[in-house]
Amino acid sequence: MKTLTLTLLPLALLAACGDAPAGDVDNGKALYDANCAGCHGADGNGVGGNPSIVGESGAEVSETIRNGKGSMPAFGSTLSDAEIADVRAYVETL
Repeated sequence: MKTLTLTLLPLALLAACGDAPAGDVDNGKALYDANCAGCHGADGNGVGGNPSIVGESGAEVSETIRNGKGSMPAFGSTLSDAEIADVRAYVETL
């Protein structure tokens, strides 16, 4: 019983956190390059006064992509949930 509990505990903790599943970093990079790099730069540090996204939490990245923030448009109707997860996975590597 202890083995089963120790095996399932990490999964239960992840579920409790409500964290999104990991995305595809390679697809996320392609989507980032096409949709985000113009304003946030190839390295995520911002271009032309646009904000750096380096170090942003994954949840905040997903929320901002989906709903927009400030002058950033929402991409929730343009990108699927899986694509947003992919971009988030890539941004987390910056």
